[in-house]
Amino acid sequence: MLVRVVGLKDRTGQVRVELYPGTDEDFLAPRKVLRAQGKLFKRIDTPVPPHGAMQVCVSLPDAGRYTLSVLHDRNLNGKLDLFKDGYGFPNNPKLGFGKPPASTAAFTASAGVTTLDIRLNYWNGIGARPLRGAD
Repeated sequence: MLVRVVGLKDRTGQVRVELYPGTDEDFLAPRKVLRAQGKLFKRIDTPVPPHGAMQVCVSLPDAGRYTLSVLHDRNLNGKLDLFKDGYGFPNNPKLGFGKPPASTAAFTASAGVTTLDIRLNYWNGIGARPLRGAD
């Protein structure tokens, strides 16, 4: 699949894409837990390019239902800094203080290349939302 990341605040750090099974139970579960249970988990870290489109290729085991998360890790510390980093999910669900349910952030991959556009959200005022005018 091809993940196209849009709405970057700046060109610092890296983008982390994590792939999960398409269930509420497994969505954003710790990788150690998923792997211990023999479940799917993939993580891809890619430097943010200095210009141009931000795209990440993710290999899928089969067609089917999945969830994923995208993190713009601006300071390269490997974790979400809520007030600094950007994050997004398939279907670009409205975000509050918790994770969205898998039902709103899941997608179905078909045979061949599935393309997803993920719009990043950054903390701004009293909530997280896409930035206006971000690339």
